[in-house]
Amino acid sequence: MSMKRILAYIFVALALLLFVQQVEAQVSELPKVSGLVLEKGTGKRISDVNVVNTRTKRVVFTNAFGVFYIEAAVGDTLSITKVGYGPLKTVIYSNDDILLEMQPGIMLEEVVIARRSKRQDMEDILRDYSKKGIYNGGKNNARNLPQ
Repeated sequence: MSMKRILAYIFVALALLLFVQQVEAQVSELPKVSGLVLEKGTGKRISDVNVVNTRTKRVVFTNAFGVFYIEAAVGDTLSITKVGYGPLKTVIYSNDDILLEMQPGIMLEEVVIARRSKRQDMEDILRDYSKKGIYNGGKNNARNLPQ
C-alpha cells in the first residue's frame, strides 16, 4: 500500500469523525426543559409519568418526586401519559420550568355482560308488544314463535 493511499484513508476517517461529532453536537444542542407533574386537585406529585417530545420522539419518565428533564425546543409538543390518569399534551412556549396537572381517571364499577339467545330477544319483543295492546281490546296475542 502506498503512502498516498494510507494518508487518503486517514484523511477520510478524520473527516467522517468530525462530521459525526458535529451532528451529535447539533442533536444535543436542544435546551433541556424541566417540569413537575402533579395530580389535579390534590397536588400530589406523580412518579413514573411517560413524557414524550412528539417531534424528536425523545422519551423520559418523571422521577420519584414527579420531576422530569427533556430536550425540547420552543414550539415542540410534549405528550404526557400514565395509566390511571387522563392523557395530556402541552406545547413548549419558553424554556422556563413547566407545571403540569394530570386528571385522575374515572374508576368504573364492575360491568356484567350477559349473552342472550335470539329466542329470548324475540320473546321480550313479543311481551312488550302484548303489553302495548291497542288492538283487540288490549289483548294482543303474538305467541306463535318460530321454532
